[in-house]
Amino acid sequence: MLIELYQQPNMRFESILEQLDFKRRDKEKLKSYIPLLSEKFDQINTSKEADAKFHWIMGQIRNKAIGNIALTELSNIVKESI
Repeated sequence: MLIELYQQPNMRFESILEQLDFKRRDKEKLKSYIPLLSEKFDQINTSKEADAKFHWIMGQIRNKAIGNIALTELSNIVKESI
């Protein structure tokens, strides 16, 4: 976001968020992705690592969560859900 602001200092903040494809998502919406992602991971998993599912789900949700929820809180939610 800082790169966009630096490159276009006169651009409105809302326009920068739109350009970065930022969308407000509440905690419940983010939580709703976890069961679907867990099921998808079970279908494609080839890893023998114990925490592979956790890391994969966090990787899938991370970009949607940034700016909406603290990643440590999301991490705890994912751990409780899987």
